[in-house]
Amino acid sequence: MSASPPHRAFASRPALGHGLAALGLLVGWLAYAAPWLAGAVTIPWDAKSQFWPHYHFLARSLATGESPSWMPQLFAGMAHAADPQALLFSPWFLFWALLDPEPSFASFDAATLALPLLGGLGVVLWCAARGLHPAAGLLAGFAFLAGGSVAWRLQHVGQLHSLACLPWLLLLLDRTIARGSWPAGVAAGLVAATLLAGRDQ
Repeated sequence: MSASPPHRAFASRPALGHGLAALGLLVGWLAYAAPWLAGAVTIPWDAKSQFWPHYHFLARSLATGESPSWMPQLFAGMAHAADPQALLFSPWFLFWALLDPEPSFASFDAATLALPLLGGLGVVLWCAARGLHPAAGLLAGFAFLAGGSVAWRLQHVGQLHSLACLPWLLLLLDRTIARGSWPAGVAAGLVAATLLAGRDQ
């Protein structure tokens, strides 16, 4: 018996194909992000002049138990909670700030570059839910991860957070509508609330 063509093998085992697509996206992201993860280069401009001081202050405040509402180190003092660039309302960066109380440029870049990866994985899963071939999902995930708005806005960290939420929101809304699933609807609402809390749309 002759072996099945690759596209038929993927069609008969779609979970395997889409799992390999997600793995391929992760490997591609590691190659793409390697210079930043190694500390050879850093994400410039607003990422370091605006977002990193806020993030560093947030991490130190959480580690020492101080209030992160007022930041004395930037612009001779400012209301940290009132600045959309503060990342105070970003669950992703709150999580990383709790893990790393003394963040370096490299660790901040890693947290920032993980956002396009999360969004790209959401694209792969959305493509799988739409019945597309795993190769299409992989290509679409790469296009999201390293092209277009993400590549252009890499230094605008808050916008990356919102962009990373978008594929997951679309996936959950599709599932809510197609299956009438209330858990997916609740999850979509939570993702939408996270996106809106970023205040950078």
